[in-house]
Amino acid sequence: MRNIQVLGIGNALVDIEFEIDEGFLQKNDLAKGQMTLIDAETYQHIFCLLSERYPLKKQVSGGSAANSIVIFSQLGGKAGYCCRVADDEFGKFYTQDLLDQGVQCDPVYSDGVTGKCLVLVTPDAERTMLTYLGTTADLCVEDVDYRQLDQAEWLFMEGYLVTMPNSFEVAKEAIRQAKQYGVKVALSFSDPFVVSAFHNQMSELLSMGIDLLFANKEETEIWSEKEALSEACEMMKKYCQKIVITLGEQGCAVFTNDKLNSYEGVEANVVDTNGAGDSFAGSFLYAMQCGLEEATATKLSNRVAATIVSHFGARGTKESIQACQS
Repeated sequence: MRNIQVLGIGNALVDIEFEIDEGFLQKNDLAKGQMTLIDAETYQHIFCLLSERYPLKKQVSGGSAANSIVIFSQLGGKAGYCCRVADDEFGKFYTQDLLDQGVQCDPVYSDGVTGKCLVLVTPDAERTMLTYLGTTADLCVEDVDYRQLDQAEWLFMEGYLVTMPNSFEVAKEAIRQAKQYGVKVALSFSDPFVVSAFHNQMSELLSMGIDLLFANKEETEIWSEKEALSEACEMMKKYCQKIVITLGEQGCAVFTNDKLNSYEGVEANVVDTNGAGDSFAGSFLYAMQCGLEEATATKLSNRVAATIVSHFGARGTKESIQACQS
């Protein structure tokens, strides 16, 4: 059994990032600032268009939960990650990249191709994601060694798991197993599109009882159909012990024990917003694991998120992330 503090479960996607202009989104009718699921043919078509026009900016192992788990590890935590990749070049790259970041990762290897995410960053630093799931779409209950929860204190999952029937079952089984092992459950809404298109599935996960929920303001409004954060949190509190809502440059808000507390953000030179929410979640989860007070936890998380958005890609170096603790 592995000695881990948090077990992450999510999609395994190699992020392939391009810096583009607004016209590319408009010309190809792409929904700005959101994640869109695409098939293999569409992926190949868009990738060819991008390659002809823009240089590749960055390639890194990604996926929402994986990004958070890497941050948790870089800060000094012990983390494991369960996922599914293909036995191909991208699958081997993905696994080694996580191992290099200190994450214990022994994925299920399968036929097919490893999932990829085209991350398109416009001049305003907004990221638009086109996701071809590949073999990660087939992640199933049998792929996860839930016995790892015996060594963990937290289970962390991304909301993207609700987008496919098999992975939705994985998420539900993981919550059931976590509760049997006495492990706390953290969940991220992940994306406004997911909350809107898979509202019922997301609500079903919440109804199983979540200890820590991460969401941004737009996702919170979509799920609750309430514009006021206080009203949205009142609806969520019967499902979630603690709700953390990111507010971009305005910082964040935390709802717990019937109180909604606001915390200021950290000034940042925003270059690329990809990974901002993921890094915040990983940092906050690390702070909770360390027993830090809420104000200290949000300060650390805002610092890490500010570091991530100041350069291209959803990752920072271990040194830059650890410097946020000083």
